[in-house]
Amino acid sequence: MNPCDILAPGQRKHSQTYLANGLRKAVFDWRAQDYRGATETSYRLLKYWFEEDHLREGELYQFWFCQREAIETLIYVYEVLKKRNFIELARDFGSGPIQGYDPAYDKYPLYAFKMATGSGKTIVMVLAIAWSYLNHKFENQADYAAEFLLIAGEKNVIYDRLFRDFEGAKIFKNLPIIPPEWENDFNLKVIPKDEPIHTVGKGTLFLTNIQQLQERHREREDVDNFVNDVFSLKKVKKGDIYQENRIKEVLSQCPNIMILKDEAHHIYSLEKKWKNILVELHGDLIKNYGQGINMELDFSATPKMESGAFFPWTIVDFSLKEAIEMNIVKRPLKGRITKAKEISSTNPVERYRAWIDAGIRRWREYNEKLKPLNKNSILFFQCPNNEEADKIYEYVNSLPDLKQRVLRIHTDSTGEIEKSFIEDARDAAKKIDEFDPKKNPYRSVVSTLMLNEGWDVRNVNIIVGLRSYTSKRGILPEQVIGRGLRKMFPEENVDVEKFVNILEVIGPPGLTEILEELEQEEGLKFGEFDIDDSLKWTNIFVDETKL
Repeated sequence: MNPCDILAPGQRKHSQTYLANGLRKAVFDWRAQDYRGATETSYRLLKYWFEEDHLREGELYQFWFCQREAIETLIYVYEVLKKRNFIELARDFGSGPIQGYDPAYDKYPLYAFKMATGSGKTIVMVLAIAWSYLNHKFENQADYAAEFLLIAGEKNVIYDRLFRDFEGAKIFKNLPIIPPEWENDFNLKVIPKDEPIHTVGKGTLFLTNIQQLQERHREREDVDNFVNDVFSLKKVKKGDIYQENRIKEVLSQCPNIMILKDEAHHIYSLEKKWKNILVELHGDLIKNYGQGINMELDFSATPKMESGAFFPWTIVDFSLKEAIEMNIVKRPLKGRITKAKEISSTNPVERYRAWIDAGIRRWREYNEKLKPLNKNSILFFQCPNNEEADKIYEYVNSLPDLKQRVLRIHTDSTGEIEKSFIEDARDAAKKIDEFDPKKNPYRSVVSTLMLNEGWDVRNVNIIVGLRSYTSKRGILPEQVIGRGLRKMFPEENVDVEKFVNILEVIGPPGLTEILEELEQEEGLKFGEFDIDDSLKWTNIFVDETKL
């Protein structure tokens, strides 16, 4: 299937979320009715985005179905149906038991988007911001926001990625987001977390992130301190509007603001205190300005609470299975090693030697095949703990073709990257897909947690999973392979026979178990391959000497 193909509800796997199944059908029918009930502004945007041809860098650009369905569902629910709280949606679209609903928090519109890794959550955020901004300008100001707070999940690499996209509002210019006739009417100012705020006016997007607590066992004390600093920005000079300039202060004086949260599953580990502070701010805004928070949007591939239940307010579910079938992400394959056994040893290199060496052999094959295309293969090891990561790093880094080309990353007891490794990790996250060794020396990563860090890495071909996936860190199944799912060749379809846009996952039985859990949850079956089978990749490139 093509990523832009429209999926009918009957083609899709039943969603485990509470609202998505009913909404899929309703939105499918609404689309067929030519968006009846949308404002003139929204109608123009929908037609511009999805029915007009767009050129980007000389190539045809189209939004994917999953991105289209996500923004259509938001507009349908909020603007056409005017369902502004969960219980109203539940009456019309709910199915099965409600888990995790608290009426005390159902005070303003809250919607979640479950979208598989690589399916373009950032694009949906951009569409939502443009939709709200332009409707605020041309339609009903009270119904739509012109101020936005975009919050990245725990990890700094997630913030870095969003900052690269949103800096100077360039993503709105680089993509066909704003119709030509409205380009002069769209003036969004983006304020990153380390920039002082001198004025707060219409058309402002505040970009910040949630930082992970240092010691979760002191949760009550930590959370109380945490929420006071969670929206931190740099202090401003005397004479500026806000002497102690925190986003919390901004929120308290910004009625009708839209809050967007990327990697929202991280934030909801602090759900109760998080919601308490927002509900309190919402009430204060209504009291002081007559209007509270406009809406809150959650984006995640795994929008689950700590209990394992999906957010009940999830209105869109685009699954990993659909992302694979529509050629949006790589196709994962499980590596099969004949007679591989875990050796009884305290040395992880000896214990996991069969899988470590198999991963290295496959990396060498990929590396040779990719050289003519100026691409490099990244081999990703995930280890049980820092001590074992050190031993595996020493072994991999001792190999002649990988010496000085291995990035090692330690984490602390909470899973946060240790301070001494942060800068290397963040810098590598930006450059690790580069082929030029002067820009990116790395061809392998050895880490304890980075597979759920939010990296956007296209060149990971092989994941060797050696850690215990039932550890207290509670990694969700999709996060195990999530960092390797983005396609190395975005314009090419998956070709299993030629190993194009394939993610090989290799590891002992502990890894196999969690992959089987993911297969069951998503209703899919990963293919398998024999590690000893050679790659059948045929490179096609122009020999300029014969032109």
